[in-house]
Amino acid sequence: MKSGFEQSDSKFTILTRKVIRIEKTVQSMQAASRRPNTEPVEPDADNEKNEPSVEDGRAEEKAAKDAAVSEKDATPRKDATVSEKDATPKKDESSGEEEEEEADIGEKIGDNSTEKAATPKQRKAPARKQQVLSPCGSDNGVDPDLVFVKEYTPTKAEEVEEAQRMALKQQATIDIARANVQRQRQLAASQVSPFIGDSTVKGIIPNKPRLGYGYDPNEPVDKDRLARLKKDFKGIFGPTKFKLHIPLMWWHELVTQTEWLADTHMDAVMNMFRHRMKLHPEWFRSDRLCFCDSTPSMLWQKDKWKRFLSTKPDGQGLGRWVPGGATDLFEGKAPRFCQTLKKWEVDIDEIYMPWNVKDAHWVALMVSIPKRHITVWDSIPGCLSERLLAKAIEPVAVLMPYLQRLMADIGDRYKYPLDRYTHEYISGGDVPAQDNSSDCGVYCLKFIEYHSLGRLFPKTLCGRNMKAIRAKLAADLYHEINCRGPPERNWEDLDNDI
Repeated sequence: MKSGFEQSDSKFTILTRKVIRIEKTVQSMQAASRRPNTEPVEPDADNEKNEPSVEDGRAEEKAAKDAAVSEKDATPRKDATVSEKDATPKKDESSGEEEEEEADIGEKIGDNSTEKAATPKQRKAPARKQQVLSPCGSDNGVDPDLVFVKEYTPTKAEEVEEAQRMALKQQATIDIARANVQRQRQLAASQVSPFIGDSTVKGIIPNKPRLGYGYDPNEPVDKDRLARLKKDFKGIFGPTKFKLHIPLMWWHELVTQTEWLADTHMDAVMNMFRHRMKLHPEWFRSDRLCFCDSTPSMLWQKDKWKRFLSTKPDGQGLGRWVPGGATDLFEGKAPRFCQTLKKWEVDIDEIYMPWNVKDAHWVALMVSIPKRHITVWDSIPGCLSERLLAKAIEPVAVLMPYLQRLMADIGDRYKYPLDRYTHEYISGGDVPAQDNSSDCGVYCLKFIEYHSLGRLFPKTLCGRNMKAIRAKLAADLYHEINCRGPPERNWEDLDNDI
C-alpha cells in the first residue's frame, strides 16, 4: 500500500508528462507551419463550414493548460493518509480519466493543426491542372494557324430589306443623273437687277425652263439645200422614163409619195436625229433619250426570235441565245454612226425606234425603261388588233428586261425581273392618219421627231403636205450628215450572236 505522498507524486508526474507532451505538440505544429507547403491543400467546402476557427483552437489550448495547473495546485499534501482500499479505485478512475483527457487533447491538437494549415494566410491556391495539347498545337484539336471565316446567311427579311435599300440607292443615283440633265441656267446676282448687267446675257439665259422646241419641224424646206440635192442627183424628182440605179433609185423612193420607205431610209433619218441630239441636246425635251435604228426590227423577229425562244434558260433565267448586236445597242456602241456610248437604263431612259410589222407596215415605238412600258403610234387607225400588236412587239417586250438582267452586275441581277414590258397602242384621234398605203414610214419618222422635241402632233402632218415633207427630209439628210445614199450596215458585227 502506497502512501499519500507517493500517490500525489505519481499523479503530478502524469500531469507533468501531459504538459510536456502538449508543449512538444505545439512546437511541432509551429515548426510545421513555418516550413513551405509544397503540396496544395484543397479545402473541403462541406468541412470548411464545420471547422473551428483559429481563435477557438487557441482558446481550447489555453483552457487545457489552465486545467492542468489547477489540478497541480489541487494535489494533496504528503501527510495526507489514504487507505489502500480507497486509493486503488481512485487510481483506476484517474487513469481512465487521464486517458480520456489525453485523447480529447490529442483530437483538439489535431483539429488545431489542421486548422492552422488551412488558414488563408498560409494556404496556397490549388495548382492549375496542366492542359495536354493535341498534336495540332491547340487544346481543341484545331490548328491555330487556320482561320475559319464564318459565312453569314441572311434571312429573307434581311434580303428584302437589302433589296429595298439597293433599289432606293439606285433610284437616287438615277434621280441625281436626271437632275444634272434637267438643271436650269440661272442669272447671276449681278444680272438680276434691271439696272446692272448686260441684256444680251438675259436673252441667252431665259428665266423659264425650255422643254425642247429647239427647231421647228414644220418649217418649209430650205431652197438652197434642195437645189444642191437636185443638182447632184438629177432625175430623182418626178416620174422617171428609165430605170434608176443606186443611189439615184434610193433618193427617188425617198422623195416620191407613192414609194414605200425601206429600212435604209429609216436608218438614215434616225442617224440624222442622233446627229442633232449629239450637237444640240438642249433642242430635245431631255438628253436621256436615244434614237435607235431599224436593227432590232430587222434582227429580233422571225427566225431570230424563234431561236431565242427555243433555247432553255438557266437557274437565273439567263443562258438564252441573244441576237447579234443586241448588247452593243444596250451599251451605246451601236449604231456606229454618232455613237453615244450611253448605256441603257444608266444614261438612257427612253428609246425611240421604228418597228416593222409583217414587212408591210411601219409604226413608231417609244420604250420607257423606268416605266417598263412601250408606247406605239400608228398612222392607220385600227390597222393592228390587240392580239396582232402584242405578238408584233413581243421581241422588244421580252428582250428588253432580259438584256437588263444580262448586262447588270452579277450581284444585282436578282433586282431585274424578267416580266415583259407593258404596251399602249395609240391610233386615231390626235394622231394624224395617212390617206394612202405608202406613207407609213414618213409618219413613223415624224411621230418620233415631234415627240422627242416635246411637241404635239400637228394637223399639218397630212397627205396634202407629204410631198414637201419628203423633200425636206431628203434635203436635210444631204446637207446635215452628208448622206449620199443608203447607209451601209456592218453585217460582221450583227452576225456575232451571243
